[in-house]
Amino acid sequence: MASSLVFLLLQLLLISLASASHYYGGHVRVIYKGQKPDGTRVVVLRSKDTFHSCAYYYNLYWYCYSGNCGSRRSIQRGQIDHSHNGSPTRSTWCETAEVERIHIPTDKPFEI
Repeated sequence: MASSLVFLLLQLLLISLASASHYYGGHVRVIYKGQKPDGTRVVVLRSKDTFHSCAYYYNLYWYCYSGNCGSRRSIQRGQIDHSHNGSPTRSTWCETAEVERIHIPTDKPFEI
């Protein structure tokens, strides 16, 4: 019983690693920019991410999981650096940055 559970967990881990093999990692900062006269809060998300190739970074978006996450007002994306020199298994990488401005209509919690 225990060995079949371990085998199942290893299979799930392998599937999750394979599905995100183009994404190496990154981070995001959430910056509160203040409140507009109509009560809307302005938040900026600044992120940096690294991918296997620069072709992937246009497909990365933040999604609202719960609550009222507001509306996107502007998105700026760009490539910071890239390389085609590396080992045969990791021959390329691409570092990207994104700045996204969001207007949130309420002070209630939300998840992205």
